[in-house]
Amino acid sequence: MSELLYGDLGHRLPDFPLDTLPPKMRGTADELIGNGGNRAIVATLVRHYSLLSVQPLVDGEMPHGGKVPITSFVYLNAVSGSGKTVPREALERPFLACQLACEASDEQVMQRYEVAAQSRGLPIARPAMRPDGDKPVHATKLLTDPTPEGIADQLIMCRSIGVSDDEGSLLTAPWFGRSQSTYIRLIDGQTQAIARKATGLKMLVEPRGSILISVQPEVTAGFDARRGQLFRQSAFASRGLMVEVPESPPRFMDVEKLPSPLKLDVWNHQVAGFLGEAIVRAKCGVSSRNVIQGTAQAKRCAAELHNEYLHRSMRGGDLAELPEHGPRQMENAVKLAVGMHVFEQMPGDVSGETMERTS
Repeated sequence: MSELLYGDLGHRLPDFPLDTLPPKMRGTADELIGNGGNRAIVATLVRHYSLLSVQPLVDGEMPHGGKVPITSFVYLNAVSGSGKTVPREALERPFLACQLACEASDEQVMQRYEVAAQSRGLPIARPAMRPDGDKPVHATKLLTDPTPEGIADQLIMCRSIGVSDDEGSLLTAPWFGRSQSTYIRLIDGQTQAIARKATGLKMLVEPRGSILISVQPEVTAGFDARRGQLFRQSAFASRGLMVEVPESPPRFMDVEKLPSPLKLDVWNHQVAGFLGEAIVRAKCGVSSRNVIQGTAQAKRCAAELHNEYLHRSMRGGDLAELPEHGPRQMENAVKLAVGMHVFEQMPGDVSGETMERTS
């Protein structure tokens, strides 16, 4: 999957390898593709939102013992009409339903999320009295095109967010240059101190945030002309998966065999369970995350991937133009492997086979 990072270097990339997706993620992708979705777009979005669903619950352990948050940054570049919106809205639906229930403080609905959490094996304890009174308790908030200040303000209320930008406003806004560090800290889950005139100093302790930028080639071209070189060589871009979907011939519908309504029961059940677990933890004041380890084989696989990309990023390598990216690929692979492992509810530690799916 890492190869998709470098579509802008002019390489002819193969179709997205769907076989690398484990069963529940693959089943969701197959359903969306069968209803007319673009293979690369669907697989990329399934990957992104799977990680977002487990983002507030777990961290991953790196081969050298460090900890990495299970966050996702995706830049999806595809022509208008290629099919970005429909699968994104379908995958976001359980997140938004949970968010609306949290905003309304609907106890009956919230109890359903607690039941869903119990299906993940989490013991439900009655929540302790929270210091913030009756404020809504959120699992993960989805935000659309917010400013850096807006992101920080939302993180004060909810420690896990997902940012979706459909027009490239994060990149084209005049404050992009000075805000890159904010996005980096968000993806890296770094504790931040936010100063506001009205509220004073607020500490964001290990927040978690994922970013999806989904734009048309003309937006990317305009951004490239102004800031592309700086962005590609920045620490921000190196944390992301850059997916370029080439324009393809129109896909005509078979009028005798129209697509049936989407059946995403497995997806909706999985996401609801993880969000329910996050809600219960928030209600009970549990802020720690489970650290998911890898087997010895998985760690060796990640280390081999790291060495491979370091060689490719050196002078004379095919990725020498992007020296910031090579050292980041092991971290990106560990994030994806842990996300797959948790989303699929696999037993034990992350296996070597799961780690190999990410390389």
